Amino acid sequence: MPLFEKDKHSISLADCKKHISLYVDTKTIEMLKPQPSELEIKKNAIYIPYDKDLPIKTIENVIRQSFDTK
Repeated sequence: MPLFEKDKHSISLADCKKHISLYVDTKTIEMLKPQPSELEIKKNAIYIPYDKDLPIKTIENVIRQSFDTK
């Protein structure tokens, strides 16, 4: 499973049968929950289904939020 780390923050990815799982911290998950999305959001993961367009802006926001050290 690929893992990206920076300053004690990490993001990891896993490929599953029907989706890609993007594992991030709970702070980032909580930021995404109120936003309307076609993505399934779980306790510690965001599921990106293979049969939908890749949500580039959402992924970019997740990465920025996860590695924001301010």
